[in-house]
Amino acid sequence: FPATDEIEGVLTNNVGNFIGSNAMNYIAKFKKAERGSKISFNFAAFFFGPYWFFYRKLYKAGIVVMTALLAASIVASPYVYKMLEAYEQLLPLLQTETMTEAQLNEFYTAFTSASYPMVIYFAVSLGLQLICGFAANSLYKKYVIGHVRVLEGFGKKQLAVRYIIRNGGASILIALAAYFANQLLTMIVSSML
Repeated sequence: FPATDEIEGVLTNNVGNFIGSNAMNYIAKFKKAERGSKISFNFAAFFFGPYWFFYRKLYKAGIVVMTALLAASIVASPYVYKMLEAYEQLLPLLQTETMTEAQLNEFYTAFTSASYPMVIYFAVSLGLQLICGFAANSLYKKYVIGHVRVLEGFGKKQLAVRYIIRNGGASILIALAAYFANQLLTMIVSSML
């Protein structure tokens, strides 16, 4: 980029250095947003949700999304167990072929009463994923521009480089740690229910 090229008053080169991997893609999205395009979708954030936020070091957003997904799964887990119990009761009856109409109706009632909350859970999860996809680029732009403003305030290049290494770029290790922490937390909460 030309040395004078800017995004919201900060040098584009500094933005690219701070972003690190995939900088060209994000700079293009940031410039498009600066020109007035309000709608932007991030497929990685849509598919990976809170882990994308942790990968890009947006810890607060990652924690909020992970907590919301965990809360939704906690609410849905009793219904999952109801559905599993209904299937466990149905399988022996199907193997013996002695299922009565009353038993079939009982299974249908148990399955139906558990399936509606599951549909709501999946709708909430999908809604959270869509929110992640639509909000990610905007949140990331705000994060990057704020940090680059701090970065440009440093007079010494060594301090700026250390700041970029500590706060910029992406971290697959942090994303993986968040994933495993979420899995562990989900297992602990599920065992308590």
